[in-house]
Amino acid sequence: MFISELENIFKAMNKDILFIIVIFILIILGIYFVFINGGLSDNSAFNILNSLEQETKIDFSSIKEDSFTYKFESGDQSNVSGFGFYALSVNNDSSDAIRKYFEDNEFKIDFFEIENDLSGISYYSKDKDACIIKTTVLMEGALNELNVNVICGKLAN
Repeated sequence: MFISELENIFKAMNKDILFIIVIFILIILGIYFVFINGGLSDNSAFNILNSLEQETKIDFSSIKEDSFTYKFESGDQSNVSGFGFYALSVNNDSSDAIRKYFEDNEFKIDFFEIENDLSGISYYSKDKDACIIKTTVLMEGALNELNVNVICGKLAN
């Protein structure tokens, strides 16, 4: 009788210990997601970039504060502060995946320009969110290698 009571106590303790371990693991995962992996931010530009990286599986640099001049087809311009990152030596498929991300998430392209350094800049917007994608063709590498810089922020107007 005494032995069966001890067995029941150990079984109950094992369930409690297992429950505590599961809760501890969930807390660690939550801390990792929010503080180490970027987590959710109240800044939509940061969230756009984080989502872009997760959906495209492209190895971007760390997200950092950045700014850019947003150009509209009308010729108007707006200075935008926000966040950005880049990917070096990506292929055309990766570059296309970045553009597809914006199209699939209901961004519209406002303007496209080609610069003197063999780069193309696409200006995308959705509501007050604005992003630029600057794609530069690498001349010294393989013909289909590109550097891609993406910066997002809030439009003032």
